[in-house]
Amino acid sequence: MKHSSILLVLVLTCMYSLQISAQDLNNFDPVAWYTLIDSTGDKLDMNPPSELTNAPFQGSDGVYSNGQYPFSGQPGGSWISTPNLSELYDSSFAVSLQFRIDSLDDESHPIIIMGDSWRYLGFSVLYDNRWVVDFNGYAYTLPDTKAIANQWYEVTIIYSSADSTALYYLDGALINQKKGALIRDINDGRITNTHSGAGRTFRGHWRHLRVFRSNDLFSSINQAVPSQMIQLFPNPTIDHLVITQEGDGFDRWEIIDLALQLPALCGIWTSSQIEISTATLPAGLYVLRAWNHQTYQNSTHLFLKH
Repeated sequence: MKHSSILLVLVLTCMYSLQISAQDLNNFDPVAWYTLIDSTGDKLDMNPPSELTNAPFQGSDGVYSNGQYPFSGQPGGSWISTPNLSELYDSSFAVSLQFRIDSLDDESHPIIIMGDSWRYLGFSVLYDNRWVVDFNGYAYTLPDTKAIANQWYEVTIIYSSADSTALYYLDGALINQKKGALIRDINDGRITNTHSGAGRTFRGHWRHLRVFRSNDLFSSINQAVPSQMIQLFPNPTIDHLVITQEGDGFDRWEIIDLALQLPALCGIWTSSQIEISTATLPAGLYVLRAWNHQTYQNSTHLFLKH
């Protein structure tokens, strides 16, 4: 089901055990296939062509990106971007890409980034050659890993809205997982080779970018209790915020500053209705997140501080 409103939530960095250790796309339907061998078009003819800037075709090696950030004001920067893909808003989707890193240097480079303005999912290589998974604007370095230049890899990222779970695979093996609903607006379905927040671009080859969608992959994994109702007022607020919940499903709360992408306040539910002082918060947009620290069930609400 397509999202029809802005979805803003905090990243949950807690991890839990999944029963999927090897990549399985049998329950997914392909919806886009950008071979990038000699065309920017979708081989399935379901989506518009991709956009290439200074990323020439290299035959069976796909397209080549030179690693220069395209929005630095300097000429010659590389840019690879799909159109806005509505399939990335389905209840479950997957994205896979074959890539080869041209050379490794002392800088970090994104490999694949989902989201042009918010960058909610992705995979990168760090300046010390370790792999990095990107989730909701944060970068998580994978210890004891090492990228190798001039070697072909395939990265696959699977996300389920039903369980708020992202799975990261490299060459078919599960290497990491993150839990939390995605932070993005309704027009942020691009897949790119550029991390505009960090001012970095991939350096190497892209080929066979595929997008899949499914609605039932995670239906039996870690089912949570029914969502609890959260209400907050006043909104907009000046100096205080009252939050209430129906039932007692949530035991923690947190307020996230969207400008800084960092927690501003946090606490424990002491009753079904609590009052939080917001007097010290700068004016701006915030997200209230309530969650259960054992089940990871969460509910989020956007509010404005004057």
